Amino acid sequence: MSVVVESPIASFNPVYSGLDKLSGTLEIAGTPDVPVSRKLTLWGESGAKADGALRPTRLEYLAQTQSDNAGDWSFENLNPEKKYTVIGYDDSDTYAPTIGGGLSCDT
Repeated sequence: MSVVVESPIASFNPVYSGLDKLSGTLEIAGTPDVPVSRKLTLWGESGAKADGALRPTRLEYLAQTQSDNAGDWSFENLNPEKKYTVIGYDDSDTYAPTIGGGLSCDT
């Protein structure tokens, strides 16, 4: 079961608000991978990509949550037509943040 923190920013942002969600599992790579509970932040991607680059020209902070002990996380009430970046942070400062960009809502 994932821990969901409702964000007042995402809830009131008409550009990124919707009825869909984005979810996943945060794990430390290994054999086998180890699921972990960590803080994650959600960023909305926007901006023109006239040069054909895959990166967004602007990120807007939307929300934060904590993955549960199984590593599962979820952000809800998102616009399915937008792309998102999620950053997972290591509280122990052993690992660099994990960044996933260009993410779409779950189908």
